[in-house]
Amino acid sequence: MPIPLSLLKSHLRVDFADDDAILSLYLDGATAFMEGATRRLLSQQTRTIRLLNFEDVMLPFPPIVSVGSVTYKDEHGATQTLSASKWVLDTTEAMTYLRFLDDLPSLDEDVYDRVTITFTCGWSTIPQDVVVAVLQLAAGSYLMRESVATPASPRLAVDFGVQSVAARWSVPEFLGRLDP
Repeated sequence: MPIPLSLLKSHLRVDFADDDAILSLYLDGATAFMEGATRRLLSQQTRTIRLLNFEDVMLPFPPIVSVGSVTYKDEHGATQTLSASKWVLDTTEAMTYLRFLDDLPSLDEDVYDRVTITFTCGWSTIPQDVVVAVLQLAAGSYLMRESVATPASPRLAVDFGVQSVAARWSVPEFLGRLDP
């Protein structure tokens, strides 16, 4: 959990352990919401994407920490590791791209996902406004956990402050294939 439960409990002024399980659930849900809304990870994780060919690709979930490996299925179907001299990380734009250089090996035409990129991405330190937005979401879920909503008391809605933080940190959607 990238944001500690103790911080949410302090935010809510909850000083007992009886609700820790439900608070953890709300904190996980708020974290997942913010990651989905911004298309960023609130903690560093290793991810894998698969490509049909050696094609330049925008890497999702910035910031990109490192690329662990680029592998491919050669013309005989064997998995090979592409030398780091055959690709470069391009950080000159808002998003990081992995760009392939010339003289690339032949690929197995019978394999759909011929190229696999494994990389580490996500924040090592979460921006403070994102932390506050996650805390607001989790706290709102905890404080308004009734199952019934009425026009006078609507069910939890994402407030403008949280929406604006999500919009500020949002990045383009990745159009390739991600492994879970």
